[in-house]
Amino acid sequence: MDNLTDAQFESAEARGRVALETEPRATAARYNRKTGRVTVDLMNGCTYVFPSHLVQDLSDASPEDLDTIEVDGVGFNLHWWPVCSGPETG
Repeated sequence: MDNLTDAQFESAEARGRVALETEPRATAARYNRKTGRVTVDLMNGCTYVFPSHLVQDLSDASPEDLDTIEVDGVGFNLHWWPVCSGPETG
């Protein structure tokens, strides 16, 4: 990777700050065994709910695996440890 100039670095930092302020980010996530749905609460007050079986990587996951849902980092990603961990990471 090439070295960044100060101007390029500052520009990248500014874009990152804008993304943190404007992009949808999760604050909480949970799986409901009774309904089979995942609920994701966003920083802007919206809540998204979807059936886990409609997500390809989650369609064969057990309820125990789905219960492990976590918001990763600053909220741009969701993670299910048993589902997302492969032999190389788990």
